[in-house]
Amino acid sequence: SVAWDSARGELRRNERSHVQTARRVFTSLGPAFVKMGQGLAARPDLFSPESVEELARLFCAVPPFPTSEAMRVITRELGVP
Repeated sequence: SVAWDSARGELRRNERSHVQTARRVFTSLGPAFVKMGQGLAARPDLFSPESVEELARLFCAVPPFPTSEAMRVITRELGVP
């Protein structure tokens, strides 16, 4: 885990693995989280170049989903039909 690696001083060594896991989690949680990950990818001041590169995969490697699902999520999250 990130906390365990940080406590042992191995966070940097395992950083790519942690960011890959985060990218997969963002993808599995849906469009809002993918968008959040994309926002993080645009912040090289917060993350290493390797992490930014991994998160940038969210811009082009997101699995497609049906338009009807997108409309359902938008409607639910915005509270309007």
